[in-house]
Amino acid sequence: MKNIMIVKKSEVKPEYLETGEGNHMTLQDVFGKAENAPFTFGIAEIEPSVGIEFEYDEDGAVCFGLEGTINLIDKETSEKYIFEAGDVIFIPQAAGKTFIWNSDAYSKFAYATYPHWR
Repeated sequence: MKNIMIVKKSEVKPEYLETGEGNHMTLQDVFGKAENAPFTFGIAEIEPSVGIEFEYDEDGAVCFGLEGTINLIDKETSEKYIFEAGDVIFIPQAAGKTFIWNSDAYSKFAYATYPHWR
């Protein structure tokens, strides 16, 4: 990425991500491999969901809550982390680490992963 890039909010249109029955998540990687960025940055939305699993073997993430409340549950320890609009959460890269994401209501957040998550 050699030039400054601007993506207008009208261009951010998260798309449905298949995450299993009882879940509804949409997201859009705004910057990533396609733009030759060394990271991925995007926007995600979660509707009420039973639990969306993400592994952190290959990348770490920083998320910023934009709307609503999101629950993160460490699959191994069952420890629960709650973040809401205005909160920032760091999820370190760790072999074998899986977090379950869910929400009781519509929630939206921005994320950055390093390196790329997909």
